[in-house]
Amino acid sequence: MDIQTTKIELAKQLLNTDNEAILKKIKDILINSSEQNNVVAYTIDGKSLSAEEFQSELYLAEKEAENGNYLTSQELDNEIASWNK
Repeated sequence: MDIQTTKIELAKQLLNTDNEAILKKIKDILINSSEQNNVVAYTIDGKSLSAEEFQSELYLAEKEAENGNYLTSQELDNEIASWNK
């Protein structure tokens, strides 16, 4: 099956469905695939970040560190140890 035939068949199926969940998933896939070329990083929960968003996150992280909002490695070790108790 060639690409044009696949597109036509997919378009027909899209036009014939009333399932909003399926339409939303397809929309998300299409949006994400067009954004994939601009993705430079991902958050810990999987959200893709553009270069601009990534720079913004870095700036915020640097500001937090400058303001003392961080854990030392010893503090982190202590916190992790408390999870296992």
